Amino acid sequence: WIFFLSIALLIFNLTAFAQDAVLQDQIFIVKVLQKVPGDKPINTQGEELIILGNGLSSSFSKKEGFLSAAIGLQNEEQATPGAVTFTAACTNARNCALKWTCTIKDDKIEGKAEKFFTGKLAGEYIFSGVKKK
Repeated sequence: WIFFLSIALLIFNLTAFAQDAVLQDQIFIVKVLQKVPGDKPINTQGEELIILGNGLSSSFSKKEGFLSAAIGLQNEEQATPGAVTFTAACTNARNCALKWTCTIKDDKIEGKAEKFFTGKLAGEYIFSGVKKK
């Protein structure tokens, strides 16, 4: 069992190192396709998606009262080679939840954010963009 504990600690440390090395202090400018149930999709330009330390926020989520979402890495076996895929989630004072799924490769990001109100999907936001220079 000591062998398995050693392997688990090694994997945890490598994952923590990979997360710190890739996800720290980045700002992306993204284009967003907003889908709200019952409405036509809306395109937006120039939204900022901000990764600071172990948190994710965006200009949209700040306007909606969401604090920074805690980031957790997904299983690396599912990721595209050379990419980092992660999830994040947060809530606001109005009982809404925002769940993110993002992939970063090189200086590009893409993904989806889903907004839930009382457990029901209230909006979906599909985004892609590049790292701010």
